[in-house]
Amino acid sequence: MSDVLRTQAIITSLRQTADNSSSMLDMFNLLTAQYVGIVVSEFTINEQAGITINGNAITRNDLLAFEQRLRDSSRFQDIASPLANIIQETNINFNLKGTLKSQFAP
Repeated sequence: MSDVLRTQAIITSLRQTADNSSSMLDMFNLLTAQYVGIVVSEFTINEQAGITINGNAITRNDLLAFEQRLRDSSRFQDIASPLANIIQETNINFNLKGTLKSQFAP
């Protein structure tokens, strides 16, 4: 493969990665923008399309509403929330796990 073709392949790959990342960030911003009571401190996607979301919710109701929004989203599935997430009524450090739907997987 010539250097030009390799360079083109790298540029194409970077563009696809940037487009996917930008799309996910845009979508995630839309999900969290409506929730004043939610602060996301970490959002990761692994190679198998698994997601992890860590953050803080002001109230249990804020967290439950956020979870429901993720479940209703066209991009996520299998959202799991450990029981420990809802034991406290306020100031909740939470951890959620799930999967990206196949059309949005990396």
